[in-house]
Amino acid sequence: MRRIATLALLGAMAGMPAAAEPYRLTVGDRVSIAVFGEAERWEGTVDLDGRVRLPGFGSHALSALTLDEAEATLAEAMRAQQLFADPQISIAIEAYAPVVVGGDVRSPGVFPFSPGLTVGTAAGLAGGLSGAAIDAEDRALARIGTTGQLRETEQELLGRAVELARLHAQLEGRESFGTTELRLPPGLDALRASAFHDALLAAETDLMAAEDAAAREREQRLTSTLQEIGRQIETLEQRLAVQQEVVVLQQEELAAAQQ
Repeated sequence: MRRIATLALLGAMAGMPAAAEPYRLTVGDRVSIAVFGEAERWEGTVDLDGRVRLPGFGSHALSALTLDEAEATLAEAMRAQQLFADPQISIAIEAYAPVVVGGDVRSPGVFPFSPGLTVGTAAGLAGGLSGAAIDAEDRALARIGTTGQLRETEQELLGRAVELARLHAQLEGRESFGTTELRLPPGLDALRASAFHDALLAAETDLMAAEDAAAREREQRLTSTLQEIGRQIETLEQRLAVQQEVVVLQQEELAAAQQ
């Protein structure tokens, strides 16, 4: 089974460096095996069953082993088969198993592997991310932004409807108004049961009560002012009557004096 790096599954790892742990053999790796002091060399490929088949030496499970572990495994096998008393094994990787890059890339396919290859680098080998992935992200961001604007507009319309209901109640001389008086546009009726609606209604009700209290206070002040003006007018009328009486007396005295 060849090495597979599918961007749809490993996208979260893009840009991360390769792990620092030693490389482990995998299916598709082609290796060269040498014994120190011997001219003969073996070459083989890790098959689908994870084993390497070497002519005259048999098959050995090397998949998922580091190079040091694979060398120790082959050395033990050579001693067991009495091929060498104390073999010094050296394993070299002639060719790495290729990488299959699939998912949201422009040119999916099979590419050569090299140590340190990351998912981001593999995506670059495959032509980079396709427009479909980018467009999907852009659409998701646009959807989030549009949803936020819609909610903001709905809340503004609800606020205006509550304010309009309060003004109508005040013009009619009422001291309160109810949620059934709201004239909401189609599609916003569901907002009547929202916490935002309740908060707006409470705020407008408090504002209405405050304005009514202020109006009553102004009315009381005006009434007091009018009463005071009435008292002043009454006092002036009394003084005028007295002055008129004085004038009459003076006229009578003048007439008597003339006689």
